[in-house]
Amino acid sequence: MRVVVDELANTAELYHACVHPAQYQRGETRASVEMFEQEAGHQLEPFQLAACEAVAAGESAIVSAPTSAGKTCVARYALRHHMRMGMVAYTSPIKALSNQKFVEFSEAFPGEVGLLTGDTQIRPDARILVATTEIFRARLGEASFSRDLRAVIFDEIHYLADEERGVAWEEAVLMLPPGVPLVCLSATVPNFRDVAGWICEARCTPVHAIATLSRPVPLRHSVLAGQKVHPLGPAAEGVAAANAALSEQAGRTKESAAMREAASKLQALLAKGSEFRPLIVFSVGRSFCRQLAEMTSGRLRGKLRTSCEHGALRGLCVETL
Repeated sequence: MRVVVDELANTAELYHACVHPAQYQRGETRASVEMFEQEAGHQLEPFQLAACEAVAAGESAIVSAPTSAGKTCVARYALRHHMRMGMVAYTSPIKALSNQKFVEFSEAFPGEVGLLTGDTQIRPDARILVATTEIFRARLGEASFSRDLRAVIFDEIHYLADEERGVAWEEAVLMLPPGVPLVCLSATVPNFRDVAGWICEARCTPVHAIATLSRPVPLRHSVLAGQKVHPLGPAAEGVAAANAALSEQAGRTKESAAMREAASKLQALLAKGSEFRPLIVFSVGRSFCRQLAEMTSGRLRGKLRTSCEHGALRGLCVETL
């Protein structure tokens, strides 16, 4: 089969190429996507629009975009578009993510979502089935399951490259019935165009390779050392100062005292305002990390949120878990 690559866009906001067999014609898709855009209440980003148009045409797409860029919007459109014709599967590599997506999609599509993991089954015959990829791969061997399948969304498609687990993704792609489109999502697949080419050749179907480097949430790295936050620049600025501050305090206090000091510094950092939130803190040792979280949480209760917000958050946690 001769494969052709049509480059449709190549800008700072969007890269879009269609990898397809030589004999290929694309249909009209704009009306369906415009209706979804109106219901969403906001204008789609260029990469979202390109991916949704590919889905509306009944074709496959691989979407590479930074974390929080809005890949789930593409998944929601794919679910909505294909569920009218049969079952749509959404697969993820870990149970925690599958559970999270089950709750999220259940809010968007009440009563239409099922969950299938190694130890949980909820509405396994639902029109939208959220599953771990290995369980989904195992179910593909069932004739009735494959017959009802209309589309598959593979989250974290970069697991294809995993030496131990990647075979489940590869086999799932190859075992899907002909004509079932794929929507592949990832934030860390640099060779997305190569993956699109492989899927095109393996399934004899057009695949849209779509990517963006635009990051809606800026990513900044800093080191909390001594009494200061040291920003890390592209040329490793701040590393020397951070190392010097860490060397001064190393070995001066016992673990309990170090815990109190770390909690105080973290509390002071969070109290500075939204400039430092959201915040990821790395700590050596699971026990130390857990104790630090508990101590900081107790000290900040009522300071980062009101009592009403705290009560609502606890209720949501209880209801979800």
